[in-house]
Amino acid sequence: MIVLQIMGIGIALIALYMSYLYLKRDVFNKIEFIIWFTIWIGFMMVTITPSSFKFLIETLSIARVMDLIMIVAFVIIYILGFRNYIVGKEHQKRFDLLIRKDALRPLEKPPIKK
Repeated sequence: MIVLQIMGIGIALIALYMSYLYLKRDVFNKIEFIIWFTIWIGFMMVTITPSSFKFLIETLSIARVMDLIMIVAFVIIYILGFRNYIVGKEHQKRFDLLIRKDALRPLEKPPIKK
């Protein structure tokens, strides 16, 4: 168990550092950074002290901590997939408008060479 906890902490620390780098490179805005920071800190908390989530596991009638992690992971994947679909639709609309605008633009006459 200790080896898995050390690996989990290492992964979380690397992910926190990568999130910080993405914030500094302006890939993430502050809200996105806070969301990812919260996710990775939560991951680290679950990795370090899985028994502290026993009250939640008993309340939800879940057998193990791993089952809780899997349920949360599926919910997060569903949310991210839905958001990805919506963003794709928005990009598709923008591309359609750009293509229509370009198609309706009158053709320019080439300069006459003498």
